[in-house]
Amino acid sequence: MKKIIGLGPPRSGTTWFFENLKLHPEIAVPHGLKETHFWEKPNIDPNRFEKLFAIKDSSKFLLDISPRYIANINFEKLQSEFSNDFFVLFLRDPFSRINSHIRFRNSQGHSFSLESFQKSYWNRYIFIADYIKKLKEYTRPDQLFIVRYESIAENPLSLLMQFSDFVGLSNYEFQERILKEKIHYSWTPRNQIINFLLPRLQIVLRKSVPTFADFLKHSKVIKTLISKKDVPPSYLDNAQDSFLHELNEDTYKIQELLKIDLSEWII
Repeated sequence: MKKIIGLGPPRSGTTWFFENLKLHPEIAVPHGLKETHFWEKPNIDPNRFEKLFAIKDSSKFLLDISPRYIANINFEKLQSEFSNDFFVLFLRDPFSRINSHIRFRNSQGHSFSLESFQKSYWNRYIFIADYIKKLKEYTRPDQLFIVRYESIAENPLSLLMQFSDFVGLSNYEFQERILKEKIHYSWTPRNQIINFLLPRLQIVLRKSVPTFADFLKHSKVIKTLISKKDVPPSYLDNAQDSFLHELNEDTYKIQELLKIDLSEWII
């Protein structure tokens, strides 16, 4: 049975994709969990992989999505194992992704700042171009499907249909309720634009006109227009220029590797 391996940095849409795709009758998912982490283990017996799944008579694909695979799969060792399988690479603009990741970890009881986050285990998922380069080396174009986070918000049904055609899933009527339910409140068109632009504007203004940047941050007019729920706090407001430069360089590398336009990610 063919495998569908999902990988990408955390907070890039993997859970939404899993929750929708698992409803397809031809998709088998692991027993009681989303992430098996099977392929990052040191001593792998590939014959045990299928036993982790709740396989139905209609199943044709095994869906295994884990953000950690982006950094931890040993492609050199497993190249022959994946020769007829599919990979789904999840991408999100690094500024929003890192902010979301820090917020998520802090909601679980941590107290990360950007600086402490960079010193933690999760630092390995900030810059991903080198991982993508390795993925490209060991996969063919007909094996690799790219999911951009923006596509989930813009047209989720179209995205799922494109993926179904790519791997050869039969036609399936994905539930409209689930499609919308898994889109976070901040993804609405108005809030998506605000969440994307405002933190970047603050950085630019802080470096050029600090007093006006402070006004923008604390203005009652701005607070009235944009609720706290609309715009979560940005952990990158005080990021050093060198860090922002590294984010941009990583984006340029990804853009070149995948031959897609990521200019909107540049800070």
